[in-house]
Amino acid sequence: MSCHGLQSLSAAPDCSWVDVGLVRINPQGKHVDGPTGKWTEPGDVPKVVKYIKQMHANGKGVIGMKLIGNGSFQDPADREKAARFVMGLGCVTAVVIGFANQSEVDEAIGRLNNALAT
Repeated sequence: MSCHGLQSLSAAPDCSWVDVGLVRINPQGKHVDGPTGKWTEPGDVPKVVKYIKQMHANGKGVIGMKLIGNGSFQDPADREKAARFVMGLGCVTAVVIGFANQSEVDEAIGRLNNALAT
């Protein structure tokens, strides 16, 4: 299930037909689920974390997306913060990150490996 908006995300943990949730998550709340699910609204990170932890506890897979704010995080410190936050949650099964070139792939691998090692 691709979750867009807190209403769908809040239903996912207890929904019997959901095996895996594709969830927007980063600590800055950029393009993360909010009350209406609109792309431009600020995300409610604490609620998103609550629901993905419930999904994980209920045996569902969680795929994190929009880790770098749909490419909005131009400052390397923001990308580092996001990688460490998501990898540190302990409830995200996999992540999806879009790339424009090979160097972005290499950077993301390094950041995620560093986040997982700490």
